[in-house]
Amino acid sequence: MPIAERRHGSRRESTMTGSASAPVISTIEDGVGIVTLNRPDNRNAIDRDLASGWAREIGRVVEHAGVRAIVLRAAGPAFSVGGDLAFFGEHLGPALAPLLGEVIDLLNVAVQQLRDSEKPVISAVQGALAGGGIGMALCADVVIASSSLKLRGSYAAIGLSPDAGASCFLAERVGDAQTCALFMTNRTVGADECAALGIVDRLVPTDALHREAHDLAQQLAQMSGSSIRTIKSLCKPLRGFALAARLQAERDGMLRSARHEDAAEGIGAFMTKRKPVFGKTS
Repeated sequence: MPIAERRHGSRRESTMTGSASAPVISTIEDGVGIVTLNRPDNRNAIDRDLASGWAREIGRVVEHAGVRAIVLRAAGPAFSVGGDLAFFGEHLGPALAPLLGEVIDLLNVAVQQLRDSEKPVISAVQGALAGGGIGMALCADVVIASSSLKLRGSYAAIGLSPDAGASCFLAERVGDAQTCALFMTNRTVGADECAALGIVDRLVPTDALHREAHDLAQQLAQMSGSSIRTIKSLCKPLRGFALAARLQAERDGMLRSARHEDAAEGIGAFMTKRKPVFGKTS
């Protein structure tokens, strides 16, 4: 249900869409569009409803004429652990690849909109950041993280491959070789190392994360829109058709992985809390 709030005395206006229990909610406040992942009890794991909500709310703030800057954030202790394996585990077999394709399409639409938008985008990231959540966070122009951040690819452990721009945007920040190594080894990268590698732009205390992101968004909202637009086009060339091709390559790779027996083994092992036993690579 839409909610509106106006405080004329302080010249503060805000609107919110979606109920407080929706998997994704958005707020527009003083020229800043805030999109919040809102499945804290599931560590913002991505299922069809969350992907659909994210695409819808991203579209809303990108297209809203009153929004001059965008903040991506998440409720709870984690930004996102990536795909909801309990959800996808209910669809093992022939149904898995089409379902993953549907979810990835929703995520990719939003990622493409954010990159192609002339508005500056800031992400505020805390706790676990894995799988598709990596792409959802790193598509931003500026990434602010809390000291609790722990990044991990997670794909190789479950027989799947990068999606939602994870390989594109991580490589943009640390290079192809480092990205390949991080995803293949599946090691966890803590906040300090993320900052040292350039995966994130700034570290702040956890209790200051959302405030810092909002303050920066307000600063950018007051800058020259023309200058921001040109800077973004020069410094973030992975957009438009080039980005669409990379996202399509990721999608194709994910669907190939989903059809391989390793995906069923990896997801099944996760659900039954055992170590996966993968077969020969093919």
